[in-house]
Amino acid sequence: MYNKILGWESKDIKSLFTFVASNSEQAVIKSLSVWALQHNKRPYSVRNFFYKILKLANDDKDVYTKLLDIGIDTKNFFNKAKKIEDTKILLSKILDYRKKQSVWNVCLELANNNVDLAQKLQNKYRNTIACHPNIVQQVITSLQNEGIPTRITFAQKNIVSMPKQPTSTISERDLQSLVFGVINLIRRTTESNLNQKNQQELQQINNHLQKALIDNRRKDVLLSELMAENQKIRETLRNTQDLQQKQQAERDATYLTIKDLVNSKKQKALQNFVSNLLIKSQENTTI
Repeated sequence: MYNKILGWESKDIKSLFTFVASNSEQAVIKSLSVWALQHNKRPYSVRNFFYKILKLANDDKDVYTKLLDIGIDTKNFFNKAKKIEDTKILLSKILDYRKKQSVWNVCLELANNNVDLAQKLQNKYRNTIACHPNIVQQVITSLQNEGIPTRITFAQKNIVSMPKQPTSTISERDLQSLVFGVINLIRRTTESNLNQKNQQELQQINNHLQKALIDNRRKDVLLSELMAENQKIRETLRNTQDLQQKQQAERDATYLTIKDLVNSKKQKALQNFVSNLLIKSQENTTI
C-alpha cells in the first residue's frame, strides 16, 4: 500500500474521489470545492491535484496501478473531467466576443457548417448557461484575465441570482424577489425554446430552399445538354437534307444527259433509216 501519491495521503485521495463519485457528473467542480472546505484545503489546490492526477493516471500506467491499489479506478473520473473540460473549451469559444458573432454562427463555424452538430453544440451551451453558472463564471473570468471581451450580458441574463439569507428566516421581500426570479427564468427559458424552435424551422426552410435550388441547377444543366444535343441533331438533319438535295440534282443531271444521248441516237437512227429508204427507192426507179 502506498502512503503518498504526489504528496497526498492515500486516505485523502480515496476520500476525495469517493466524495466526487457520490455526486452527479455535472457537479464535479462544486464537489471539489465542498470537499476542500470540509478538509481545510484550498479549493484551487484541490482542483489542480484532481485534474493533474487524472491526467497522470491516464498517461502513466504506474500511477494508474497505484490508484487501483487503493480502490480508485480513474477511467470514469477522467471521462467526466474530460467532458467538463470540453464544455469549458466550447464555452470559451462561444463566449469569446471578439468577432461579435451570434451564438448560432459560432456553433455553426465550430461544427464546420454541420447543422445537426451545430444544434447540439448550441443546446449544450444553453444547458450549461442555465444549469451550471459556476462553470460559466470560471470561463468568463479566465477570458477576462486574458483581456478577451465576452458576451457577459448574454451569460448573466440567463443566470438567476438567488438572494443570500443572513438568517434562516426568509423575508417577504426576498420571497417576492425569488418568485420573480423564477418567473423571469421560466419566461426566458420559454422564449429561448421558442427561438430555438423558430431557428430550427427556419433552418429546415433554408435546407429545403437550398435543395430546390440545387435541383433547379441540375435541371438547367440537363436542359442545356438536351438543347445542345437537339442542336447537333438539327445540324445533322440539315446536312442530310443538303446532301439529299445535291444527290437529287446529280440524278436529275444524269437523267437529262442520258435522255439527250438517247434522243440523239434515235434521231441518228431515224436519219439512217430514211436515207436507206431513199436509196432503195432510187434503185427501184432505175430498174
